[in-house]
Amino acid sequence: DSKEWVFEVKWDGVRAILFKNDREIRIQSRNGNDITKRYPEVVAAAKLSLRAYKSAILDGEIVVLNEEGIPDFHTHQHRMHVQSLQEIMALSVEFPSTYYVFDMLYKDNQNVEGLGYLERRDLLSSTLETNNTIKISEFIEEKGTKILKSSKELKLEGIVAKHKDSVYREGNRSRDWLKIKNTKTQDCV
Repeated sequence: DSKEWVFEVKWDGVRAILFKNDREIRIQSRNGNDITKRYPEVVAAAKLSLRAYKSAILDGEIVVLNEEGIPDFHTHQHRMHVQSLQEIMALSVEFPSTYYVFDMLYKDNQNVEGLGYLERRDLLSSTLETNNTIKISEFIEEKGTKILKSSKELKLEGIVAKHKDSVYREGNRSRDWLKIKNTKTQDCV
């Protein structure tokens, strides 16, 4: 618990950077792979959500939710490696994905990575039109213990703690964003 931090759900899905340039939408995985064609419903929804802007870069997580609205990574895995466009379209209807956006890096030719986290979130909230597929990941200020407990009760993976003034550090881990998992694991050889 801290007044200097906010706390969000740790979504169990695929980390994705979404790029909008004029009318084109492109989605990239954390390791730089183009995954645009795998999520046609996200592309269509992003075109509507960002239609008022020429360019934007968003950071978030693509998840497949079960009937209770909880991320189902096992079901999502069915979609992650499919190559056939026909199968991709069928899976996008059978197991639709949701893109939870938690940060904005760029808006209409302006890099905003150097702004504090709460400033970027205000910009995101005033820019992004949400819908059933594109949503903003909500956060709670200062009550990390409570949200961690709630995430465990809901059988979620955990939470992410973010310092309110943190700048966006592309490709770098920092002490300003901390993953706090409900299940502790260790790989041993």
